[in-house]
Amino acid sequence: RSSSLLSPVSRVILGLIVTGAIGKISKISHSGLAYFGFNPSNSTSSSGIFSNFDVSIKSQRKPVFIFAGFVVLLYFLLIVVLKGPQVLLVGLAVLFLGVLAAQLINRKIKASMHMAVATAFSFLYALFLGGYFWILPLVIPAAVAWSRLKLRRHTLLEVLVGSVFGFALVLVFLLIVKY
Repeated sequence: RSSSLLSPVSRVILGLIVTGAIGKISKISHSGLAYFGFNPSNSTSSSGIFSNFDVSIKSQRKPVFIFAGFVVLLYFLLIVVLKGPQVLLVGLAVLFLGVLAAQLINRKIKASMHMAVATAFSFLYALFLGGYFWILPLVIPAAVAWSRLKLRRHTLLEVLVGSVFGFALVLVFLLIVKY
């Protein structure tokens, strides 16, 4: 059964990684970032909606989660219209539920969504590709946790909550796909 899931899931994961890499590599101007609501100067005096890319200020998180949910729903509809693989629909449904759950979790604690994503994707890669890819869930979340703590963007508890959240999303996805 894993082999039938490998191709679509791998394509989506690769697409997300490539898209993220292109976004990081491309030179986006100060005004371009401000257009999308980010304040590159990292001060709150600019016209940007968000003070930084981590959305550290609690009141700024809601629009980010709304936007993320909108993008996931839009992609979900696109897959439905194009009659894409069912596993993508399941993945997107779980991702949408994850965005909603993240909004609820972040009302109480600033859980690390970096950790959630790193944990989820590294476990998905390991589950679907196997072999040496099982090193990913050991290395990637550890590196991300170290960076979030070193940069003082999160506490240890926030990093752990994010990691557990990411792993829980993987379990939900696997349970739905299995049944």
